[in-house]
Amino acid sequence: MSNQPRQQSAALSFDRDEWELIVTLPRRVLMAAVASAPAEGRRAAEGIAGIEAIASGLASHSPLVREVVGSIYSESYHGSQSRQEGAAGEGDSGIVQTLAACRYASEVLATRSAPDDAAAYREWLSHIAAVVTGVAQGVAAPAPTGRVGLAESRFLYALGGVLRP
Repeated sequence: MSNQPRQQSAALSFDRDEWELIVTLPRRVLMAAVASAPAEGRRAAEGIAGIEAIASGLASHSPLVREVVGSIYSESYHGSQSRQEGAAGEGDSGIVQTLAACRYASEVLATRSAPDDAAAYREWLSHIAAVVTGVAQGVAAPAPTGRVGLAESRFLYALGGVLRP
């Protein structure tokens, strides 16, 4: 055994339902960004780009974001896939539900996690949406700020509004 102190899991800071929300939200943001894209968009390319953007959280400086990515891939949060699917919804109602979930998650993170972790999580969600929206708009990569054409994407603009600290 090592004498090094073991880092406490970020999941322990949250109620089960809160953790499930935090873990499922990146996928919901990906789906809402795809749904907000023009119908003639490249859905497969957008989805792949979104999955890669979610995986990019593994390189985050935030232990919370890295743990969320690990939970997404291991499904250790024991989330209900059918409940996830229903929560994401289709079209505008799914986008509105996702934005409401983002606002709630942002509030939860502000009270239950370190400010740096909360900020990193919010930035990561914005990055996921920007990457998907960028692919939908035919942009090779998001701008250095992580944002792509806010004026051209209602979803990105609304997401930025609900994720404010």
